[in-house]
Amino acid sequence: LALALNTMADNLQTTRQGLERSAAHLRSVLGQMADGVAVVSLDERVQILNRAAGELLGIAPERAVGRRLSEVALNYDLVEFCHRALRLRTLVRDQIVSHGEPERTLALSANPILDDSGEPIGTVVSLRDITELMRLQKVRQDFVANASHELRTPVASIRALAETLEGGALEDPQASRRFVSQIVENTGSLGRL
Repeated sequence: LALALNTMADNLQTTRQGLERSAAHLRSVLGQMADGVAVVSLDERVQILNRAAGELLGIAPERAVGRRLSEVALNYDLVEFCHRALRLRTLVRDQIVSHGEPERTLALSANPILDDSGEPIGTVVSLRDITELMRLQKVRQDFVANASHELRTPVASIRALAETLEGGALEDPQASRRFVSQIVENTGSLGRL
């Protein structure tokens, strides 16, 4: 009996050490991730929050664990997003704006954690700050709109001058020289653009 108990104690010790190593490995991986990761239980309590998620939500990860997501995130859209993943029992993706300082645009994905019987027991949420990406996209859209406007003006002028020449202005040498000169000027303008 004593030998069996000692063997069982050794096995438990080995199992515990293995679990501790796995937990340390998981903490290390989550801590190094650039994306925020949160694990939220069915009763909306934060079970895991990595450093990146803490920064995005404006809270120290150790202060978040055990608290309700609505207290930690202070963002109704994020809480509703987690509810949607649980309700649909599938991966959901969305974007939200966090109203903290500074205001950020976050890309979210949430996947329910299901037990062996297929019942939800929590949610894994991934958060990515896409504020800079959205700003660059807006800059690109503005640039394209401005560039197309700037290009349309000389192109329209060249077309009008060419149509005028085609319509009979070629017969007037003085007018045709002036029109050709304006066409050359507008094509130079296009080249500079």
